[in-house]
Amino acid sequence: MICYLCLAGLAIFLYVYVVHIYVKLLLLKLKHGKDVYISFIPLFGDYFFLPQSFKKYGDATEIFKQRYQKNPNIKFVASNILNKIFLFVHDPEYYKSVLVNHENYTKVEILYHPKLSSTSILFGEPQKVKQQRNLLGEAFTFEKLKQRTPIINQVLLEKLEKEDKTNVLDFLTKTSSEIIIKTFFCKELQEIIVQGNDITTEMIDLITQLGDMQMNDFYVSIKLALLGRRAFGLLPSKKEKLLDARIDRLIDSTLMPIIKNKIANYKPNQNSDFLDIYIHAYLNQKPNEPKITELELCQLFVSIVSAGTDTSSHQIAITLYYLGVERQAQEEIRQEILNVVGNEVDIQPQHLGKLVLLNAFIQEAFRIKNTVIQPLTRIAKETHYIKNLKVEKGTYVAALTTAPSWSDKYFDDPNKFDYKRWLSQRPIKEDNGYVFVPFSAGGRNCIGQHMAMMTMKIMIGQILRKYDVVVDPSVKVTFPLVLFIQYSPKNLVQLKKRME
Repeated sequence: MICYLCLAGLAIFLYVYVVHIYVKLLLLKLKHGKDVYISFIPLFGDYFFLPQSFKKYGDATEIFKQRYQKNPNIKFVASNILNKIFLFVHDPEYYKSVLVNHENYTKVEILYHPKLSSTSILFGEPQKVKQQRNLLGEAFTFEKLKQRTPIINQVLLEKLEKEDKTNVLDFLTKTSSEIIIKTFFCKELQEIIVQGNDITTEMIDLITQLGDMQMNDFYVSIKLALLGRRAFGLLPSKKEKLLDARIDRLIDSTLMPIIKNKIANYKPNQNSDFLDIYIHAYLNQKPNEPKITELELCQLFVSIVSAGTDTSSHQIAITLYYLGVERQAQEEIRQEILNVVGNEVDIQPQHLGKLVLLNAFIQEAFRIKNTVIQPLTRIAKETHYIKNLKVEKGTYVAALTTAPSWSDKYFDDPNKFDYKRWLSQRPIKEDNGYVFVPFSAGGRNCIGQHMAMMTMKIMIGQILRKYDVVVDPSVKVTFPLVLFIQYSPKNLVQLKKRME
């Protein structure tokens, strides 16, 4: 009897997770032919190849790049995750629809947590995100941001003088986080200590551990894939309990008292930082608008600081790596900076548009190695079409916005690092406006992209004025994926003080 039950269970498993999903993939192949590449691995699908790619090539994305270059005409890769179809959309005309029509999707739960990020700009429902972007959008315009350049220069120059720079990524992370907090938030949030760490270190460590657990812990990732947001709090593992306790301390014991005190002592028309803007909206809510909660105010701080810190610091680190490799380009860009900025201490807004070579180099670093390989994966709310591709409800959809950068259809000699391609009038051979979107595009694009670019130019510019960026050519570099693509070993990039 037990044997029959085991056989029946095995048959059900094989049908649900192998036969049923494989037949769906074959039907997609029959319908779309050369437009689709099928990648089927029971349960794991294309994600199976991430560790394989790193193990074989020392680069988490290399296997996907080579596949696309061998199959340059595919519009999308059809794969699986458990018993669901997973579409990795490569063609800009196709993923344009995904990015523009974001209301057709919810986002997967990677980095989602009920207390840490549930109402943040990453995971909010369309009306909530629209409200958040309306509240914060004006502060992220270039005209507003250029008033913040003294803070960026001041923080960076102080840290270059005083801080250890042996681990460049750690240095950039601490510097970026201090810039964001001092630029956008009140003094009360600038010197908080949580469990012996400064608040930014604690937040980034929590988010890194949360993402790593959700992606790489088999038990947690299977729970999320099967149950979605219902998985939170259900039969938690020891690791989940420890992480939840740390998140409780951060939100309930640290941030919430500060938020409540700010609300109690709020004075109208002071609107000097993000919390003031949000508290004003919180105290003047209208019945027909999405409700703003105190938890949302806490999550605002977490999401803005952690997202801005992580993305900027990792991409600046990658850009510095390529500056260390491309020595001639480094000298050319340094000379441009010295010519434009002269003897002024700060790199100012009027300088930024004149740093043409620096801007081109940053663009090429984004193209060749964007540390964010795609926007967060989405799940179709209802059955709909992406051009001629039928996307059924529950299908996982990833807009692989890095894929065009691998293709000679869009870029000459795509594997070559050539920053001067961006100095030509037509660096992209065919462009629908979505071929090169390092900050994503559409209604859910990166709200802080102008801040990120301004910070990158000032930080890299000031570093090149004072330091040589050096990479030891004898050290083997690898590019693991730990939430973001980053280089390894961590001491690969070194900053050597220049003679004045």
